Amino acid sequence: MISLISSIIFTLQSELVSVHLVTRHGDRNPIQNYAFDPQAPTDGLLTKAGERRMWMIGHSIGERYRKEFSTAQQYSPAHYTLRSTHTNRTIESLNQLTNGFFTSLSGKDLSISPTILPTLDDYHIFTQKQDFIAFPSTTCKAGFVRMARQFSLPPFLEMVQEHEAIISKVQRELNISATGWNLVMLLDTLQILTEIGRHLPSSFTDADIKAIKFARDQLFSITVPLSDPAFCDAAASQFAEDLFFTHPQGIVKSSETNTSQTIHPHLYIYSSHDITHLSLGGCFGIDIMEYFPNYGSVLLVEEHRLDNESYFRFFYDYSPTTDGKLNLKEIHPHSKVTKHGISLSDLQHQWEHTHEAIVNGTWMSTICQGITSPFTMAVALKPVLVYSVLCAIFVIDLIIFYYCWRYCKKKQPTKEHQN
Repeated sequence: MISLISSIIFTLQSELVSVHLVTRHGDRNPIQNYAFDPQAPTDGLLTKAGERRMWMIGHSIGERYRKEFSTAQQYSPAHYTLRSTHTNRTIESLNQLTNGFFTSLSGKDLSISPTILPTLDDYHIFTQKQDFIAFPSTTCKAGFVRMARQFSLPPFLEMVQEHEAIISKVQRELNISATGWNLVMLLDTLQILTEIGRHLPSSFTDADIKAIKFARDQLFSITVPLSDPAFCDAAASQFAEDLFFTHPQGIVKSSETNTSQTIHPHLYIYSSHDITHLSLGGCFGIDIMEYFPNYGSVLLVEEHRLDNESYFRFFYDYSPTTDGKLNLKEIHPHSKVTKHGISLSDLQHQWEHTHEAIVNGTWMSTICQGITSPFTMAVALKPVLVYSVLCAIFVIDLIIFYYCWRYCKKKQPTKEHQN
């Protein structure tokens, strides 16, 4: 109760400088199908339920910050920065979220007042080559191999054993053998098919469907090597500069009048994926893996200014309701937490390595560097290995041909025997 009262007092006394909102996209179609349901959609686009969820989440955010953004009821780059990964589902999620946000903020029918909204040109969309977390195989092969190694390590294999009953049933009933990432994607597709109203074979019960989702979430979580600092840098690279190192000035003292002038807070929205939330959780030292980021999950960071010092407060809702109602719980990274939150200096100290990697642009070379295992070497040297194998086969063929030729020559009758 005391901490709650202190938090309320701090919020009333401090100035909100910026809000950073990282969301997972809304409900979507699968991205692949299988023989048991060949007509299932595979476009990965938002469903109507996904569009509605993201619109309502945006509306809830608008209600939460209606007072702070009351003088910025239409899009302006001075007050809003909108970012998305390079997929249709995250771009459309950002579109729906901003529609809901500005509808709530302005109270207007946006079909009548469309100039309130941002356009697609106002979105900062990362290319696939800039986005290691969502597109590791496109960004760098070596980094992708580091991620793929997770499937051969004990935590993943032990988790497969833990869910052996449902995995065995899936593979048996559907006559599909899958391991590693293919297994995760199989479970992912089955889960989504049930969510969009497609039907699994009748042998699957409601309990089986719940077990499929639980297995998928846990196995997927383990695919992110959270203990690897390079992945922390990669996850942070797309928005951490906004979050910790290039934020607005907040309250500025005028040198002439020595009076305070309040600068309007800035809202940063980043539309991303579940893997982004998991990676950022590892970066912050926040244990959010227990609460897997479902559709529309929200990681929200507020920056407050008090006595010219910045403090950050972290909130998380891993599973917003379908009507977009948020139940944001305050969470704490592994940093020094004061009654006001986490100071900028403490947070930057914790992220010193990440900050340096972002500023110097070294995170990509770090995560893509080197040959760290025989498996990595095999992938990195794949062309050389292929040629080597072909040459070895050719040499073996020559040796076999030579001995066959000698054997046949010995068996050939001499002229004396022929006479």
